[in-house]
Amino acid sequence: SAATSAATSAATSAATSAAAAKEAFSRDLSADIYSALKDDEVRMAAYVGAIERGVKGKRVLDLGTGPEALLAIIAAKAGATAVTAVEVTEVNAERADR
Repeated sequence: SAATSAATSAATSAATSAAAAKEAFSRDLSADIYSALKDDEVRMAAYVGAIERGVKGKRVLDLGTGPEALLAIIAAKAGATAVTAVEVTEVNAERADR
């Protein structure tokens, strides 16, 4: 039926989109790009300020924490009650776990 065909098409499209998203998020940022983001003083000051204002007494989920779990650490130091850092790339997860 047309409804079954539409549902199958939608499910296939969703699976394709999920696979594409997983591939996109599984790529490791190069060390140069990560370093440039981390060393951007304006960007980091904005993140630190927002984290310090917003996390005290709250639980924090840091998605895509990166190899240093930098924002997760900042959240913990800013008074978050718990911080969960999630990283999809195995190499970065191992580095962040140290």
